[in-house]
Amino acid sequence: FLHDLTAILVSRVFVGIAEAFVMVTSTTLIGDYFQGARRDKWLAAQTAVASMSALIFFNIGGLLGQSGWRTPFWMYGAALLMLGLVLAFTWEPGRDAAPAEGGQHHLHNASWAGFPWHSMAGIVAVTIFGSVLFYTVQIQAAVGLAAHGIVNPARAGFLTSVASLGVPIGTYIYGKVSHRSVARLLLVEFAMLGVGFLVMSFAATATGFLVGCAINQVGAGLLLPTLLVWAMSQLSFEVRARGTGVWQSAFALGQFLSPIAVTFFTRQEGGLLPSFQWLGYAGLAAALVALVQVVRRPAARPAVVAL
Repeated sequence: FLHDLTAILVSRVFVGIAEAFVMVTSTTLIGDYFQGARRDKWLAAQTAVASMSALIFFNIGGLLGQSGWRTPFWMYGAALLMLGLVLAFTWEPGRDAAPAEGGQHHLHNASWAGFPWHSMAGIVAVTIFGSVLFYTVQIQAAVGLAAHGIVNPARAGFLTSVASLGVPIGTYIYGKVSHRSVARLLLVEFAMLGVGFLVMSFAATATGFLVGCAINQVGAGLLLPTLLVWAMSQLSFEVRARGTGVWQSAFALGQFLSPIAVTFFTRQEGGLLPSFQWLGYAGLAAALVALVQVVRRPAARPAVVAL
């Protein structure tokens, strides 16, 4: 209903803040409601549903956009339905939740005492790096397809959506392999991301490019729940909300840095497609670091969820 560009941008800022609250709160509640393997399962399910929802709403938004640029924003009306579901099926974890987590009786509070800064610092660093790789295909795939001659927006959007199905597929696979150590999972995930980028960079046809996108996105789908569960495993009940916020901020920062990194490499290489090879090398380098960790600690078990 707004017509002034400044007012539209300001309203979008508030929408973004609301979305951030929803993401942090929903993830924190999963951590509070469930423990152990059940928590891992629902965190993975959350990422899978979020990925599928993004694909579905992206295509619905494209169809609605044919009626005008304002029409897709009516989809935010679905938040009213979500509000009803939240009121009906969620509750605020209280003191009754704490005993299930090792007998602690502290509620969520504003203190940073006991926050695992040392372990979370490493997780945040890996998350920012992984997020840069995670978002690259979602942001740049259409431009890459245009370089291969597919310039029709509708077709490019559809093909990008098909390739992005790799994300929910990856999160589904994660549910089958989540018992593996974090290092082993990161080894496979960064390797898939790296190989996918290299295939995208050197592909001679749009089909080859999409194959690279698909490989990359399966790795991305595996990476997201791995990072999230890894972070949650370090957070006790009383600091879980803040820790989740820190992790979500790190992942969002990677989304911001992704186009900056791609632009830098594009300028160095003189084109988008050649720039993907450097992201591929970065992914393989990260996989090599994970391999070193696997070799050094071959019997390492997955990080135990904080109880």
